[in-house]
Amino acid sequence: MLTAVFVPLGVLKLSGAAYMRDLFDAWGYGVVFLYAIGLWEVAAGMLVLVPRVASYGGAMLVLEMLGAALTHALNAEWPLLFAPFFMGMLALYVAWAWLPYATGTPHRMGAPTR
Repeated sequence: MLTAVFVPLGVLKLSGAAYMRDLFDAWGYGVVFLYAIGLWEVAAGMLVLVPRVASYGGAMLVLEMLGAALTHALNAEWPLLFAPFFMGMLALYVAWAWLPYATGTPHRMGAPTR
């Protein structure tokens, strides 16, 4: 689910869509930040697909969702806070659940089995 959401959104940002540019301008971010976030989303969305590095992709998305939530809160866009919260919690679970595969530590309760 994370890949299906973040890779297309990242590609949309990397394409420089006018809608995305307008949003980032309204929030006070520049075009460079738009492209950086787009690249970050595509990279994290792809990392989530590879079990060995899925926890890193999940952690990247958690950081991004914290930034998105902060941006919405600072701009008083309260109804928009649900999406970053939900996706951030899902990304946090992926980061935690796949951590044993990235670190080589023993299997933890609730983590996917090999």
